[in-house]
Amino acid sequence: MAHSTTIGIDAAKRIFFLHGEDAAGKVVLRHKLMRDRPIAYLANIPRCTIAIEAGCGAHHWSRAFSKLGHAFRHIHPKFVKPFVKTNKNDWNDAAAICEAAQRPTMRFVAAKSLEQQDLLALHRIRSRLVDQRTGLCNQIRGLLAEYGIVLPVTVSKLRRALPDVLEDAENERTVQGRRLIASLRDELYSLQERIDPLGASFEYAWGRDSPTSVSAIFYTSLSR
Repeated sequence: MAHSTTIGIDAAKRIFFLHGEDAAGKVVLRHKLMRDRPIAYLANIPRCTIAIEAGCGAHHWSRAFSKLGHAFRHIHPKFVKPFVKTNKNDWNDAAAICEAAQRPTMRFVAAKSLEQQDLLALHRIRSRLVDQRTGLCNQIRGLLAEYGIVLPVTVSKLRRALPDVLEDAENERTVQGRRLIASLRDELYSLQERIDPLGASFEYAWGRDSPTSVSAIFYTSLSR
């Protein structure tokens, strides 16, 4: 039986659907595997090009399949969609991925190394914490504005202003109100203590890597 030159894989949550075609475009493989079986299966077939939609877990499979000697291609889902010929299902998705991977003008997503994925995880965690900090600062400013206390917009100026607000005995604040704002201040300081080391790690990666690396893509997040 002819072997596949290109295999498209639809990576569902529990089952992988494989659609393989030879150099002439003839379908020579249709197979489905439980999620823990693709490595063993693909280790025993001739070397070929394996394509999968870029998404959660795709970079893991890229490294795993590449170790077996296969070429690997990530394709953005929006570039696969036009190749789904009939109703959308797992088999048709795998066939569409296989066809898209064979198009000479197709644009592929670059695979990430473990170090690049670490950096991306760092960015995402820091971004979430920064968003939480922004929401907290907005709440502090909004609550204090109800008492006629207007604080600066920037995070650094807000942090510097809070001690004076809490210690000012002349402003319109009750003991309970001061306690509430003090708890928000402590929460803000705690968030900042988590954000600062992540920013330092990001800056280290920026200084270590070239401007064209994945670190350059997310470096602008440090200005937030």
